[in-house]
Amino acid sequence: MDPFEPLEIGFEAAIGFRVECHSPLSEYFNRTISVRFGDMVPRGQHLVNGSIRQTLDAYLSWKHIPTPFIAFFDSWERALRWRNFLIQRRTAKTIVIIAVWLEGKLGVYDARAAAVALGYPRDRLDFHVGEFLVYGGISANEYRIIASLEVDTSPTRPCLLCPLLNEPVPALSAAIPTCGGLWGDSAGFNTAILRQKMLDFTPDPDQMRLCALVLSLGGYGLWLEVRGHPSLGIIHILQTGSNTFLRSQYYFFARRVRNNDGKERLVFVPGHDQDEIHALENLSL
Repeated sequence: MDPFEPLEIGFEAAIGFRVECHSPLSEYFNRTISVRFGDMVPRGQHLVNGSIRQTLDAYLSWKHIPTPFIAFFDSWERALRWRNFLIQRRTAKTIVIIAVWLEGKLGVYDARAAAVALGYPRDRLDFHVGEFLVYGGISANEYRIIASLEVDTSPTRPCLLCPLLNEPVPALSAAIPTCGGLWGDSAGFNTAILRQKMLDFTPDPDQMRLCALVLSLGGYGLWLEVRGHPSLGIIHILQTGSNTFLRSQYYFFARRVRNNDGKERLVFVPGHDQDEIHALENLSL
């Protein structure tokens, strides 16, 4: 794989987590999301000297050169670690973590692979493990922004969440900062609050994305598969974690919905028709 070429569609990170400091008085202020329009806009709009290699080097150099990249982590754990790094710098306040659907997104680069190719020292490479760079930002019209979680500087506590809302499946525990607003007496209540946060960005939130988000918050590795152009979405759990009662696969059927602008898009709802599932499983990708 050429480190200066974008990753292929369908790379392993279905969800990316973006850590931002929204305090304008902090030296770590890095807000990309537009309050008015809901887009995620990078600080720069053009390649450095027209070169993707030089632009990646500019981003990785930490010299505050504006580039058309926005960085995401591939796991909730990595996002929390970067949040803790900002907290230790004391001036970082009003910290949020934005979850974004990256599956199928064009123009995504592997930050660590680029750093290796550019000859960065080993002690710098650890900072870029599980980091992806999205070229050109993310438009609100793509409906890729899943939720924004206020994490600030409060300690994390276990929070029960359910992969499927209103479905009889086991809950899991996720480490979420107490200011995140996901605190109740039941996994169903907490998951409903999480879905409400998704409504801030997407009308009629995709239940497959909610499931993937909950599993990611719980520390589970995922692989997403879509079949039938696309009619069937399958979330495969790659890591069993501590909850051995969770399913190893979650099935979802595609349904068409109409946006406020009149355009149609696909959303996925939990699949229960076993005959339809088996038929679509036999379709080639």
